[in-house]
Amino acid sequence: MKAASAVLYLMTTLLILSLMAPLLAQSQEAELSVTVEPRDPCVAGYPCAVNVSIANMDGIVLIDYVKLITPWGAFTRNLGLRELRPNTTMIVPIIVDVDRNSLEGPNFVRPVVRFFKKGEVGLKLVEGNASSVMVIKPRINASLIVVPQSREIALGQLLSIQVSYKVEGIPRDYSPTISVYLDGQLAMERELNGTSGEIGLSLPVEGEGNHTVIVSLCYGIGCTDRSFEVNVRRTVRVISGYNKEELEASLKKVKEERKLLQSIYERSVEEGLPIPENVLVNISIVDSKIREVEFLLSKGNISYADILRVKMLLNQSSTAISRLKERLLMTYKSKMIEMISKAMREIEEVKNVNQTEYRAMKDLLANLSAQVDKLNLTNAPDVYSNVTQELSALEERIRAIKERAAEEARLLSGVTVSLIFVAMISGATIILRKWKSELMRE
Repeated sequence: MKAASAVLYLMTTLLILSLMAPLLAQSQEAELSVTVEPRDPCVAGYPCAVNVSIANMDGIVLIDYVKLITPWGAFTRNLGLRELRPNTTMIVPIIVDVDRNSLEGPNFVRPVVRFFKKGEVGLKLVEGNASSVMVIKPRINASLIVVPQSREIALGQLLSIQVSYKVEGIPRDYSPTISVYLDGQLAMERELNGTSGEIGLSLPVEGEGNHTVIVSLCYGIGCTDRSFEVNVRRTVRVISGYNKEELEASLKKVKEERKLLQSIYERSVEEGLPIPENVLVNISIVDSKIREVEFLLSKGNISYADILRVKMLLNQSSTAISRLKERLLMTYKSKMIEMISKAMREIEEVKNVNQTEYRAMKDLLANLSAQVDKLNLTNAPDVYSNVTQELSALEERIRAIKERAAEEARLLSGVTVSLIFVAMISGATIILRKWKSELMRE
């Protein structure tokens, strides 16, 4: 009887230890759980964001980098020893360049994390299981319509081009570009806000004679081109007389344009935008031309040569101011497009956390993009200030959502552990009661 009791007691002890073993092992391990989250298919030939989930069960760790080993190479994102506390999960998006010759179908990737655990010496590596990422071949359908305002312009006049474009089959987070080549040299390049629309371009063309213009719509794995010829001619002015009031009115208009340019430039500097280096130099040149015109118009008698000189200086000043305003406008647009594109990538991190917030954020970014499309030089500083404030508030919302999701995950983990302990204790109690009942019967 004593031998049977001892055997039953030993079996009960082993059962309790077997139930507690996974928890004991989990509390002692410093390894992380690393997985690749499911995502929509990647498109061959385009960048693709893959989210790596890092779960820490015990101890404070510092993440050095996250690497994704793919059939197209290894892609690493350095995190600079970002802290990951116990029972929390970190989502790290990694941009991978999917080879355009990649096989269509599932392609396997493996995540690798290098980290440092507080209280221990040395960096550690942990690998996640291989996961499949679906890759599809792109089926691009692109159309491009280019209509120059005129195929013959005067020397010093800007060439205006109206462009209509549409690209189907590229990833929704990829932006095509429009490039303009003049006589084989790149003259202008612009990232487009969407996959379809219309834009107007203004291009300076230097030198008399015929010039070849090529407009190219590029979408990552290819381009669609349209070309045409434009003739630049020298304007011959025949002056039989002059009207001093008319010249003074033209000068006043140029000075007003110059004043607006100065105001926009100062606002750009205050906003910390990357201003082209030669803007101030060109403004100084315009100022010198305006001073010369003022001097010529102040003379009692203006000669025929002075009239020609005044008109030439005013035309040159107006053309230079128009070019500078266009460049400043492009600076505002480029900066805002860059910030909105960055925000579009960041909100993807909350897509699987809060769908309502995700849709609201997508609508907000669409509204901001519409404001950028309607940008002009007069409202550019105010629109830029508004977009900057909206994106700053959006970043705070994203941060709050991620922190809330991490806290909910931590609470859920705590509840799960508590339930396991309750189940262990209940199981052990049932076994002991049964053992006691058998002893009493004996």
